[in-house]
Amino acid sequence: MLVVLLLITDALLLLRLAGWPHFKYYVAKDVQFYFFNVTLITVINLGSAVVDQFKNINESLALMASRWYDRGTITLTVRKERIGYKPDSFPAELRRLQQYHNRLCDLIDKFNEVMGSVLLLAILYIVTSLLWDVSAVIEFFVKGCVIEGVRLDDLVLLDFLFWILISIGQTMFMARVGNAVVDENKRTLNYCYEFMNKLPSIPDTLVQRIRDNLRELANQVEARRPALTAAGIVKIDFRILGIVTTNTVTYVVVVLQFLFKQ
Repeated sequence: MLVVLLLITDALLLLRLAGWPHFKYYVAKDVQFYFFNVTLITVINLGSAVVDQFKNINESLALMASRWYDRGTITLTVRKERIGYKPDSFPAELRRLQQYHNRLCDLIDKFNEVMGSVLLLAILYIVTSLLWDVSAVIEFFVKGCVIEGVRLDDLVLLDFLFWILISIGQTMFMARVGNAVVDENKRTLNYCYEFMNKLPSIPDTLVQRIRDNLRELANQVEARRPALTAAGIVKIDFRILGIVTTNTVTYVVVVLQFLFKQ
């Protein structure tokens, strides 16, 4: 709904200031922006659902640790019935978590296979949109309020600056989901090693079984290292903000060099 409202506001503003003869070349960009956002929101929701499953694994590990040490100070969203109160059930539960984590890693691999090209196109779209909006802002400052015979005002400049912020926000939302997958797996690794280091060093079969299961889960997390990628070319995390920013700044520098020469 917000996307539709933004598009309607943008269309009414440019129609009033530039008229249909110039706006008709802008319609395709608005339509493209709408379908891009629908696709991006779908991908983000799917990625967030996977992140929630990794969080459930970490919450289960934290709950088992609190049961083992009887701390009872951790507030969790996991239902208590999911894990038995007796430590005897921990090896079987850890084995289940390991299998569940492995299935989630397979799901991430399938997600990258199916949606990787879509994520790559999304990054390319964001970069090209930023370059287009930056070009319009530079054109506005260079030629003033009259572009191709059409008199514009400061609202158009604010409009393009607003779309630049929208593109940056889209990048941050996409990067946040990918970064969350990596962070949750780091948390899983930390929980495993923390639990192992606090187990008593006694010749007890149950303790040894729990330690072995935790070590197997930790080894699996280190080996699989699930992450969202754009067709295997770019890892989706906050580093893509650097990629987008670098491309935009490089383009602006090149354009300004040409303008100064003229």
